[in-house]
Amino acid sequence: MNLKSYLNLYQLLEHDTSSREENRAFGLAHVLLKNKPIDQLVAWQKEHLSKIQKPSLSDTFSSYLYGMTLTLAIIAFILGLFSGIGLLAYSGHEPVNVIYFMAMVVFFPLFTMSLTL
Repeated sequence: MNLKSYLNLYQLLEHDTSSREENRAFGLAHVLLKNKPIDQLVAWQKEHLSKIQKPSLSDTFSSYLYGMTLTLAIIAFILGLFSGIGLLAYSGHEPVNVIYFMAMVVFFPLFTMSLTL
């Protein structure tokens, strides 16, 4: 199961109106999946997927995740571009604060790389 199927399952369970007897009948109808609970959930989800309101929670979350990732990538690119221009434009006449230099050269790229995890 992936994130999309978990979100679909969550949305289905939030609005599920089926009774215990209906769920038991579903379980008895799928004897091959008796000792495979994840496969049972996937089969139940596929059968009831038409009950999800459109747009589904997984589609909405996926679009928000894509938009946020794109926004953060653009911000990181712009900040990296300006920090690179600023660091490469240093002429050597002024003293350098080592903490700011380390922050821009080491910690900022590590921070943006950790956002991808």
